[in-house]
Amino acid sequence: MRSKKSQTFSFETNRDYQGVYFLKIDAAGHSSIVARNTTDIVERFFDAFESSVRAEVDEARKLNGCMYSQFWGWAGDGGLCVIYDAQEESRALKTAIESACNILTRKLAPLRETLKKLNANGDFKIRAAVHKGTMRYTDFDRQGSIHSKDLNFVAHLEVATPYDTVTISRDIFEQCPIEIQRRFYELPFEFESRKTFAFSERPARDVTMDWVTKIPISDSKAISFLSRRYSESEKSQIISGANFEVVDLGTALSTCSHYLVSGKRPSYYRNAVISVLERGIRYVCLVLNPDSDVAKQYAEQRNEADLLTKTVGSIENLSHFSARVDNPLFEVWLYSALPHFAAIAIDRKQNGLLIYAPYLPNLGPKDIARADTPHMLLRNSAIEPFSAQADSYIDYLLADKATVRAI
Repeated sequence: MRSKKSQTFSFETNRDYQGVYFLKIDAAGHSSIVARNTTDIVERFFDAFESSVRAEVDEARKLNGCMYSQFWGWAGDGGLCVIYDAQEESRALKTAIESACNILTRKLAPLRETLKKLNANGDFKIRAAVHKGTMRYTDFDRQGSIHSKDLNFVAHLEVATPYDTVTISRDIFEQCPIEIQRRFYELPFEFESRKTFAFSERPARDVTMDWVTKIPISDSKAISFLSRRYSESEKSQIISGANFEVVDLGTALSTCSHYLVSGKRPSYYRNAVISVLERGIRYVCLVLNPDSDVAKQYAEQRNEADLLTKTVGSIENLSHFSARVDNPLFEVWLYSALPHFAAIAIDRKQNGLLIYAPYLPNLGPKDIARADTPHMLLRNSAIEPFSAQADSYIDYLLADKATVRAI
């Protein structure tokens, strides 16, 4: 039977320590809960979360007879716990692993029940990561500023961890007794040059799929991705950063044209476009020519009977806006090539940005509005050679003899 041991250890100033275990834990649903509930509910719930986590770690430390476990910071939605045993490292290992897993298996459901009893809105999920390594201890008042590559790694690993999951590095997995190893499974791809293992009560398939879509694979880069289009306010802020040119390439441009003539207040996008034009920046609209044979074929392929009508209405809206601003830098071009993609290109020849949305035809039983397709915000230099191809495509449309300037 394991003994319930009290804390008996303190770190010495300006000394290096090896075999230190770091447990990083975070409430993945913190922001949504904060945004959707009163301050009183938020404080009561996350106080309960912190108390539950601290109690579970302390209980694991006592049961394993570990010398030391302390949280070196708690930021409302989670914290970093340092676990160490100067005599027997396995005690620290078991304390770290068992407390992390037990938080998921013992505390997660009761905490969700607490959230429900508070009549709170939002989803509560937990991410936890465990790693071991070295650190140099400075002093008690500077615990939060201690630097260590292993501390950095566990912080990064926690962010990449799928929700309701514990991840551990191979450094830890290989030291775990067999009964703990059996609870974990290897995740695909290395994370920051280290193999990683996961424990979760969620299906391994779901955890693995979440993992591979969150971590960088090979030379992959992080992007801004939305499952919907960017809002009027978001889009207006993005184009406001232009210094040379904005090109809005689409099929009907019904959303853009509506923003520009809508009487609603505040009119974020119209004001942003006017500001861009007043700063001497060219704003180009590329719209599919509704009178072209390609437009008719495209409408049939996409199963959009009203596409041509919408396009005509958009051109009228763009004409009304052009008449109001009376600025030659506002251009509307009608192209007759097959639409391959929709995008807003900001400073495309100066390593700017691309808001990109792929479209699929509505051939199934459920029609999907274009606004509901995935939208991505990309830096040109991060997506070469695709950005160069997009730039060339825009140049081709503008130079095509079949393209005509409407405004």
